[in-house]
Amino acid sequence: MSQGSLVIPTTGTLSGLQLVNAINDAVDNLVTNASGSTDPSTLSGGVKPYSFWLDTSVSPNVLRMRNASNTNWASIGTISANNFIPNLEFADISTALGYTPVNKAGDTMTGTLNGTSVVLTGNSQAAQIKATSKFVFPDNTEQTSAAVAEFSTGTVMLFVQSTAPTGWTKSTAHNDKALRVVSGSVSSGGIVSFSNAFKSGLVSDGTTLSSNQIGSHSHGINLPVYGSGGSDTYQAAWTARNSAYLGYYNASSEPAGGGQAHSHSLPSFAVQYVDVIICTRN
Repeated sequence: MSQGSLVIPTTGTLSGLQLVNAINDAVDNLVTNASGSTDPSTLSGGVKPYSFWLDTSVSPNVLRMRNASNTNWASIGTISANNFIPNLEFADISTALGYTPVNKAGDTMTGTLNGTSVVLTGNSQAAQIKATSKFVFPDNTEQTSAAVAEFSTGTVMLFVQSTAPTGWTKSTAHNDKALRVVSGSVSSGGIVSFSNAFKSGLVSDGTTLSSNQIGSHSHGINLPVYGSGGSDTYQAAWTARNSAYLGYYNASSEPAGGGQAHSHSLPSFAVQYVDVIICTRN
């Protein structure tokens, strides 16, 4: 530390060595900006307006300048081992840079800001955006916490792809089933798989039944009766044309038809489909 007096004694008798030491102390004070932990304005000889003081009582050290009225110190910036960071709290940055920067709460940035990592408190179009306290949107609504995920954990959805997208887990609880729309509580059921219910069949206009596939039945036959005696005497018309006509005799044929099983060819039920998977949000 170098906080020697800046005033060379003008009274009393000084030896040459004393004078040289006093001059060296004053020069050392100026060269080192009165570095030390004590306010040099309280030291012997005090300080002048615009004097410098490197305040080592704080870390990092602060370089200060005495104001024009010699009543207080203004902070110029901090000094560390390798860096000097100026204090721009009261600086006219717009004049220094030639444009108005966004540097404090309430400032508004216009135009497009592009960058790989941008830290700000308003709106920007960049690869990465960080807000120190909140985002304020054009309608003046504010976002002060992390945005809610687009889908809540446990959400179940259908996807037309073989594997689950990132952030989702594929469910294997259901396979080869159809979808049903209901207005009440959801459930699942049925016993036949989708593929079996709608498997491909032969297309045919109809099936011809054989005699063995027809149900057992008989047909009634009315035979004409001829003769001169009672009603129990009859003969075919083609063998007794000269006899008297007596009427008809009711008879029946022998039963026909075996009643066996038969089948019908149905149209194809192999409907077109799109496979989907069920996934749950992680």
